[in-house]
Amino acid sequence: MDANQSPDPLPTDQPTESPQIPPQPQRVSERRSQPPTASVRSDSSSRPATTDTIQPMRTSRSKSSRDSYRTNQPRSHASFDRARIPLHLARAVTLAALVYTCWRFGGTDAITIQHTSILVLIAIVLTIVSRKCLQPITASAVMILVLGSSWLAFSAVQCVPMPRSLVSAISAGVLDDTTQFADVAIAELTSFTDKHESKSLGAETYDSPNPAADTSLQRPLTLSLVPAATQKRLALHSIALALFLLAALLFPGRHSRKILAWTLVLNAVSLGFWAILQRASGTTELLIGFSRDEVILPFATFIYKNAGAAAVIPGLAAAIGMLWVALMKHHDQFGGRRRQGRRNPATSFSNSGVSRSQSFYNSAPLWTRPGIVVLVLLISLLTAALLISASRGALAATGLSLLLIPVLIPLKLPVRSYAVLASVLFLISLSAIVAGKLHPTLQAETDRLDRDAISTDGRWTHYQEAGRTAAKFFPFGSGGGTYGYAHLDQQVENTSEWFREAHQQFLETLVEYGLPGITIALITIVLLVRHTYQLARRGYSYDRRGWGIAGLIALFSIAIQSTVDFIILIPGVLFSHVLLAGSVSGVEQDVSNAQPHKTRVPNARVDGDKPAAASSQHGTNPHLAATGMFAKATSLFRHPMTWAAPMLGIVLFAFVVFRQETICNSAIEETNTLIVDYQPTAEEVSRNERLLDEAIRIRPQRADLYHRRAVWRTVKFRLALLEHGKEQGHSIDWQATYPETFSHALHLLPPESANEIVSEIHSAPKLANHLVDIANDLKQSIVHNPLNPQVYLAAAFFAPQMQTDEKRWLEVLVPLSKSSRPIQFANGFLAYYQGDKPTLLDQWNGALFLNDDYLEAIMMRAETILTPREIAEQLVPARRSEVALTILRRSKRVGASSKFLTELCDFGCQRIEQDPSLTAAEISSLCAQSHETIDQYEIAGNHWKQAVRNDGLNSQYRLHYTRALIETGDLDEALKQASLGKASEPSNRQFHDLIDAIQKRLKDDFEQQIMKSKL
Repeated sequence: MDANQSPDPLPTDQPTESPQIPPQPQRVSERRSQPPTASVRSDSSSRPATTDTIQPMRTSRSKSSRDSYRTNQPRSHASFDRARIPLHLARAVTLAALVYTCWRFGGTDAITIQHTSILVLIAIVLTIVSRKCLQPITASAVMILVLGSSWLAFSAVQCVPMPRSLVSAISAGVLDDTTQFADVAIAELTSFTDKHESKSLGAETYDSPNPAADTSLQRPLTLSLVPAATQKRLALHSIALALFLLAALLFPGRHSRKILAWTLVLNAVSLGFWAILQRASGTTELLIGFSRDEVILPFATFIYKNAGAAAVIPGLAAAIGMLWVALMKHHDQFGGRRRQGRRNPATSFSNSGVSRSQSFYNSAPLWTRPGIVVLVLLISLLTAALLISASRGALAATGLSLLLIPVLIPLKLPVRSYAVLASVLFLISLSAIVAGKLHPTLQAETDRLDRDAISTDGRWTHYQEAGRTAAKFFPFGSGGGTYGYAHLDQQVENTSEWFREAHQQFLETLVEYGLPGITIALITIVLLVRHTYQLARRGYSYDRRGWGIAGLIALFSIAIQSTVDFIILIPGVLFSHVLLAGSVSGVEQDVSNAQPHKTRVPNARVDGDKPAAASSQHGTNPHLAATGMFAKATSLFRHPMTWAAPMLGIVLFAFVVFRQETICNSAIEETNTLIVDYQPTAEEVSRNERLLDEAIRIRPQRADLYHRRAVWRTVKFRLALLEHGKEQGHSIDWQATYPETFSHALHLLPPESANEIVSEIHSAPKLANHLVDIANDLKQSIVHNPLNPQVYLAAAFFAPQMQTDEKRWLEVLVPLSKSSRPIQFANGFLAYYQGDKPTLLDQWNGALFLNDDYLEAIMMRAETILTPREIAEQLVPARRSEVALTILRRSKRVGASSKFLTELCDFGCQRIEQDPSLTAAEISSLCAQSHETIDQYEIAGNHWKQAVRNDGLNSQYRLHYTRALIETGDLDEALKQASLGKASEPSNRQFHDLIDAIQKRLKDDFEQQIMKSKL
């Protein structure tokens, strides 16, 4: 509702019983009488005398009437301002929370959200203090608050432990993953800890006060795979819902909406301007005082450039809405457009003349209106910032939203406004040119929109994996914030990176929250669209319609962009859109259609023998009773304190969660993973272990804390191993005690020697106790996150020392490792020691999927058990056929046999020819280089000839072809090809040198032939 609405009727306007005036008979009419409309007439002499109709003033009032009278009595300006101070402070604190979140890395770190939750708590308290100044919440906002509360309640249910039988019935996917991965690993580790637990009772260890979670196979489960991640997401959404409530309560009026709109615009302009500076200057600063070593992308304050572009869109939408309002008001004021209304014949002539004269003398072009000029400049800068971001999703979403608005809503812009739009386009282009370094980036992003590029984009394959994951965890999802792990075992192909998010928000919602979550999300979007559309189309004023237009632009943009990205999960983006949506929902759609409040008038002719109280009741009519109850319930839900008081507790819960997250993140950062060559002291190990113990005590649900503590207990085990070796008179190198290196060493030793070393470790109570502590930490980490391959890999490296079944670890690791090259490389070694050739080929093929970092180490083992055909056909990745050439060159360098090299070359060429990602010229080039490697120049020359024929403009192909001809002795053809290369690329000196060498050789051959002929 507008802030400057008309006051409520005074209590004296309500009909009450007066003892001085007897009831008058009323005229009976079939037509309802309308309330009289107040009017002012110039001819007051024709009006009847007022003394005949004046009613005496009331001399008594009820208590409710007196309270209402005092409430509605006009107060002094000073007292009114003092009463609204907490309300203004609440608005300022809310806006400060938004700006702080946006500018501190988009709220992606826990400490930022912790500080934001404090600001939100302060804003809620100030709102409760100023409750008398608040208006009732609109019905649309109430519905969204109910849906948001349902979302939070379902998220909380996902974190509640349940019996396995119940989880099996309602979420079979969670039980399947637990049985397939976690239970297998826990059983293996438990077989070791149960055997050596007694030795740890008398050992000298740091006694951890943290209670251990149940690791038995019959332990309760939750609907969430990772409860800690779900709690964190729940806390973030709690703050977002609180901001929605604050926006609906604090920014429903015209003036407050304007404050919010300008805050969104100026915040977005500041972000956009800083993004332009980042792009233009190549700065390494994230913010003033925060820098990186490498040149960063624009919107680096959000870590993710697409999210930064999405955070600008609410400000752009608000600016466009305000520009539309300014254009319409300018047209109404100076364009001769009048509102419809009654014409007063007494004053119509004079008023018309004044209006025309004012319109003539006060009319001015749009360019002289400062507000319009400023908005045009700001919109231009924001659009340039979107272009600078080079975010395909943000650009497409904004463009489609701006196209949809004129289709759905008649904007009715005046003709002169098109000049403003044209100037906007001109300024956008000018801003893009001034920004610099823009064209190459946009060209690269445009190339990425090519159909072939999109078809090979990993997202399409990833969407299919997300669909399979959603079906697996249907209908209640895998838990909020768990997508990064939930989809791992559904991957079919190797991916270039780990998809922590789905890059499709609706799919991710379906995976994590199942059917209840996606239903709540879609209903919320529909309600927001419906309310915003009606506000934009039939709003009571231009201000409300413009606010509705801004809301529609932002809503359409975020919905469209969410179909290809996960930007709404970035807190800065989420809070910006939530504040705008809350303010739009808090505005009544059309108060002009609202009926005035009608109070039932007591019938004066009531039977005297009936008590007055009986006439005020609904009696036995059930419909009237139900209507009254519904009205009371509606009034209760629309009361601000119904939502503000509980929201205080919800945000307090969010503060506690993020406070714990901040402490745990600090512990993780301080106990960062060690460098392999660094040997810490025992004091450093104890200090880090105590830090992690304290973090686990504060937040025992976090799996990564147990994993990190297992890392430092591994360091303690290594130090103890060095001390034990020193006592036995052995000198052990520090790097040799690294778990992976130690595991490889045990596998390479004869079985008798390896078993002797392991038995000696188990016989030492101190060493055995450290292994038990490591196993217990790994079990706890697996309980709280059953799909983390890093933990399983750490346990697999300890399999020789703990004497667990390595094949079981390999069965667990392989399905979860398609997004990690290091883990696939390690899996290949585990398969190598087990003699599992198919798994070895599959895992090492994935390890070579992106680069050749592990090629040397892989080939040292692969050449001992793989044939040239297996290497060429199964070890070489499908879309990296050039790896076959690299392997061939490496094999020749290490002195492989000629037979091995010939077979490897032949099978490698066959694999290259089957690669669909290569052109015909590239295939010929790789085959030619392969044959050149093993000195088959004649075959290589034929391939180079084919490459030149397929791509004659490539000078390198012609250069290699010329050299192959020289090696085979065809100097005439070589001279011809060198001359063609020189003509096509005169600046290439290599062709000049080849021509000179060929001519010299031809001259020598000619002289030798003459000498032979003379002899």
